[in-house]
Amino acid sequence: MRQKRKRLPYILREVGRGKVFWYFRRGKGPRSRLPGEYGSDEFMEAYTAALRGADAPPKKKREEDTLGWLIDQYLSSPDFSSLKESTQAMKTNFLNNLLKRAGIIHLRRLMPLRSKVGEISEQVLLGQQTIF
Repeated sequence: MRQKRKRLPYILREVGRGKVFWYFRRGKGPRSRLPGEYGSDEFMEAYTAALRGADAPPKKKREEDTLGWLIDQYLSSPDFSSLKESTQAMKTNFLNNLLKRAGIIHLRRLMPLRSKVGEISEQVLLGQQTIF
């Protein structure tokens, strides 16, 4: 018979949209979301910070001059903020999916992608059109 691993104290597990999210909540206090997978280094760092009563460590910024950095700049721009909420949601979802598929791409590498045929390069080109 398989034994269940005991969960860390003050940890809540929630499933939403097919994904598992982990939260820290002590008593009836505020709950804060813990990043990463359960037990990962990122998760444990945020958990120990929450145990000490400190805020979760800040999210790591993306490396400058990458596609992810450019998308972050666009999402925080006044042009993006002026769009309707539904349009913002659609573009944010598209750009996040683009980043998942493309990975870390430096901006200087974007132009050669125009000559390649493939799903990722097509997604990058569509993303370029969305941003610019």
